Amino acid sequence: MISGYAKNGRMEDALRLFNSIPENVSSSMKILSSSSKSEKLIAHLIRTNGLSKARAVLDIAELRNTSTWNSMINGYVKWREIATAWELFDEMPNRDVVLWNLIISGYVSCGGSKFLEEGKKLFDVMSERDCVLWNKMISGYAKNGRMEDMLRLFNSMPQWDVVSWNAIVSGFLQNRDMARAIDFFERMPERDCASLSALVCGLIQNGELDEAAIILVKFGNKYNGREDLVRAYNTLIAIRAR
Repeated sequence: MISGYAKNGRMEDALRLFNSIPENVSSSMKILSSSSKSEKLIAHLIRTNGLSKARAVLDIAELRNTSTWNSMINGYVKWREIATAWELFDEMPNRDVVLWNLIISGYVSCGGSKFLEEGKKLFDVMSERDCVLWNKMISGYAKNGRMEDMLRLFNSMPQWDVVSWNAIVSGFLQNRDMARAIDFFERMPERDCASLSALVCGLIQNGELDEAAIILVKFGNKYNGREDLVRAYNTLIAIRAR
């Protein structure tokens, strides 16, 4: 029944039935869960703050696939239970890039140099890294004010995408290094409206109104009419009108 409810998206019914089963009926639960799409039930339990129940579903499932493990680890990361996420990660027989990204992003997102360094250790031993993870590490260094480490990591990337450039420009802005933020923006081989809007808004927030106006005049025509850029124009006009 639990399998049927989960398969048909009736998560509340699946959860209600799951909760009604006595704790000592472990063998029956194995039979019920072995062929079910348990990752759906796990994901639902995580969304509704039922982390311990989600783990119970994982523990009794005889058939665990990558999605099931990833859902559970993502749940621990979401609720900042990083140590438990790591323990489960360490148990996994096979780890794909998605899972590595999950666990490293969890460490980086927690904030603080200690968690960042733990994330960097895992990052360093990965055999395969994608741009998403590189960008996450760059943002982590920026968040912790470690600008030279951020720049060193950026320069060591095998290739950059527009998100990489946006991340380092935003990092300089977060740490009030306006000169390097503008310099890296102007060096970008490819920009989008989000790049320009982020720079202009960052300059405004740091009180650099003249620089923001210069950047808008120099680069703004290409993105006329874009909503986020219009907001930047309006913000600059409103501040200057005060």
